Formats: sequence, C-alpha cells, structure tokens
Amino acid sequence: MNDTENTVVSTTETDRNPGESGADTGTAQETEKSQKAKTPELTAESVSKMIQAAIANYTKQQEQARSEAEKLAGMNESEKLVYERDQYKTELEKLQSQVVLAQMQGTARAILAEKNIHAPDELLAMIVTADAETTKSNVAAFAGMYTKAVEDGIRERMKSGTPRTGTVKNSMTKEQILAIKDNKARIQAINENMQLFA
Repeated sequence: MNDTENTVVSTTETDRNPGESGADTGTAQETEKSQKAKTPELTAESVSKMIQAAIANYTKQQEQARSEAEKLAGMNESEKLVYERDQYKTELEKLQSQVVLAQMQGTARAILAEKNIHAPDELLAMIVTADAETTKSNVAAFAGMYTKAVEDGIRERMKSGTPRTGTVKNSMTKEQILAIKDNKARIQAINENMQLFA
C-alpha cells in the first residue's frame, strides 16, 4: 500500500463513531453481496464471448456498408436518386408506424385508466396494433378479463374468510383466549369468539 491508500484506510476506520457497531459494515457487506449476485461475474470465457459478439456485429455492419457502396457504385445518377428515394420512403414508413403505435398505446392507456386499470408498457405493446378497431377490441377484451379476474379473486377471498354462525360451544373469556400460547389455537379461538373482540 502506498501512503494515499494508508490515509484512506485509516480515515475510514477512525471516522466511525466509537458507539457504532459493526452493523453498518454488515449491511454494507450484504449490499455488496446482493450487487454481486445481480451482476454476472466476468470470466475470461464471458469476456471472450462479448468481444466475439461485438466483432461479429461490427463485421456485419461493415459488410452492409460495403454492399451498399457497391450497389450505389454500379448505378447511374437517376438510379441512385430512385434508390435513395426508396430508402427515405421506407424509413419514413417505419417512423410513421412507430408514431401510430405510440398514439394507439396512449389511447389504450387512457381507456384502461378510465376503468382504473394501469398496465405497464410491455403489456400495452401486446394489446396495441396499428389498426384502431383491433386495438379497441383488444383493450375491451383485456379490461373484461382483468375485471373478471379481480372479482373472482375477491369472491374467493370472501369465501375463505366467511365468519361462522351458530351457537358458541365453549364460552371463553377474552383473557383465556389471549392466554393461549399456541398461535393457531389462539387465532381459532378468536375466530370462534369474535363477539368478544368487537
């Protein structure tokens, strides 16, 4: 270690208050471990694969540019103009379709928001098409399925949590119920004697 590193280490060690425990260090180590778990480890093999993929991508781009240049070199002036016009036209159509899809996605988001459904962009991309009528029917179908699924989930929860009716077999006091040490038994006793906790 050189002097600068020694200074950094010594200041970080002395900056800690005497009352601080090693909990901060433990938390920092846990955070570091979780970050390492999220990021893939760089091995020689993975780096080699990334380099090979980058080289292949670069080579492909260069070959496309070369073939484009050769194609243009073999054309006369009017053919070049027609070719460039077609290229611009294709690019314009792509951009227009992207704009239309973005507008449809905004419309679909607004329709779903009216029904209190907030869908992520990934889901909207599956629902939305370039055709307005198809998009509208897709949004309506999704909203119907979503609402039905939510209602079914609510009904299912209400079935499982329905309070029991009838006479109470054992009359227990609130104190006796709270004194039960087993959590499951205590909860069951509370459910059976709900009138005591109202």
